Amino acid sequence: MLAGMSDVPCCLLCLAPEPTTAHQHLARAAAQALGAEPPRWELHQSGAQDAPASVLVAAAPAALLTWLGTQGPWSHGPLSLFGPAPDAAQAEALLGAGVSGCWPAPDTLPPGWLAAALAIDRARWQAAAQARREALRLQTQLDERKWVDRAKGVLMQARGMPEGEAFALLRGAAMQANLRVGEVSRGVAEAAQWDDALNRAGQLRMLSQRLVRLAAQRGD
Repeated sequence: MLAGMSDVPCCLLCLAPEPTTAHQHLARAAAQALGAEPPRWELHQSGAQDAPASVLVAAAPAALLTWLGTQGPWSHGPLSLFGPAPDAAQAEALLGAGVSGCWPAPDTLPPGWLAAALAIDRARWQAAAQARREALRLQTQLDERKWVDRAKGVLMQARGMPEGEAFALLRGAAMQANLRVGEVSRGVAEAAQWDDALNRAGQLRMLSQRLVRLAAQRGD
């Protein structure tokens, strides 16, 4: 048993209507490997997304892929598949769907390897989750930078101020409102877009009225 793994709750995802012999064997093997109570297997066709735990699956790769196809990409926790080896296409699909690891059935693993497999899958899932968070952070920064540039352009054009003063104005407004500069900038840019749209709508309305009057005059 690996240090700390006994504190990791595990759930057994049963894709069959009732737990099979493979599920029961996996539950006993996991309990023995982790030094904990047998994993609960109330998770059948739904509800696994709410499991704050490592999720173990005893199934064929195709069965898990079918189930994941109804759930969307898995990101709720480590998902470990135990069963027949997937082919290359299945392995790629499982990885893309969020499966953390594919392992032989527990009765074919050497002693101690089940706990090691779960520890590896948890580390792999944590690394992937960190990568997703970092990607989201970078995307947010990029989006906010775009909004800041747009808002600076609006202020520079509307008030005739240099770029440095425009940014200082945005930053000061953000500090006063206790918001990020990107949030304030987005509000400024969107307000300018609405104002521009309203001005254009007014111009189009005036043009249409003129056309109506000209048509009426020609009719007379």
